[in-house]
Amino acid sequence: MRLIDRNDIELWASKIDSKGYFPILISRLVKATTPLSTLTDFPSGTAANVEGWDGIVNCRENCGYVPEGISLWEQN
Repeated sequence: MRLIDRNDIELWASKIDSKGYFPILISRLVKATTPLSTLTDFPSGTAANVEGWDGIVNCRENCGYVPEGISLWEQN
């Protein structure tokens, strides 16, 4: 299996429907790099367009890119 690179991500991001799937990607990355007990809430699809925080994570330990405790996420 070929690993994806920057060009693959940029091509995907240029597609209209990528905005609704981006929260799924972020949620999966958070879950892959944190303990199993980590809770995530990243609304996706049409729910990705509502006001408020784009994601909420509750992690029991500091894991590099994800801080310990509750963190609020905004995607730009």
